[in-house]
Amino acid sequence: MKTLTMALFLLLPCAPLAAQGQARSSAGAEKDPVRLKALRDSAKPVIQLARKHSGDLAALKRAHAAARKQLRAQFSGNGQDSEKGRKALSSLGKLQRDEWRKAVETRRTERIKLEKKNPAAAKAFRELVSLNVPLEEPAN
Repeated sequence: MKTLTMALFLLLPCAPLAAQGQARSSAGAEKDPVRLKALRDSAKPVIQLARKHSGDLAALKRAHAAARKQLRAQFSGNGQDSEKGRKALSSLGKLQRDEWRKAVETRRTERIKLEKKNPAAAKAFRELVSLNVPLEEPAN
């Protein structure tokens, strides 16, 4: 859930501070369960996309860590192997950073396309986040 929250936070465009303050001041009146359910239903496509992206980035992060660990184990000796290992890790790090940037850019592009295709869902999602309520309905 923590990863999902962070991914959702990264999806949000920066909103003006005044708008955030207004949302917080009137948040008590807007936390009506019926209204929240309607917002959650409306924001469902954005929430699903955020969940997908969160999982994709987490899997990529795990794969990168496994590749680095394997490379370190391969070059764990002393001497020239150690120097080769450092160079190999450096080049692997560059490749992984590029791969990460591409994944984030793809995620951003998909989010923008979804916002253009369904602006109501994007607006409902931003409103849910500004109300500081869980994105999913609590299980009773």
